[in-house]
Amino acid sequence: MITRNKIFVGLVVVLFDLFVGIFFGVAMMDYDDSYMESKGEYWSWESMNDFQKGISVGMNIWVVINLLILGFIIYILIKRLSKIPGFLKQFIQEAKNRLEGRHNVY
Repeated sequence: MITRNKIFVGLVVVLFDLFVGIFFGVAMMDYDDSYMESKGEYWSWESMNDFQKGISVGMNIWVVINLLILGFIIYILIKRLSKIPGFLKQFIQEAKNRLEGRHNVY
């Protein structure tokens, strides 16, 4: 059952995720502002200072964490939906119908 507390916690987690993403984005603006072609190709490791390298690695790690969490959420949704009797069978049949060009009209 969904409670107000769960909604609040979910909202806080999403806002924290957005905050971290915005932080990395703003921090990487430093790289865009200070990039010089003489130091190397754009986004190359050689053209970044230590702070920019750390932000770049942190941003990539954060993206991987988000993808893993998204995969886990999709897994949980599929697991819960598959408990509904006949849901998975109906879902697969509808997918086959769509691939064959037959759409169910409700």
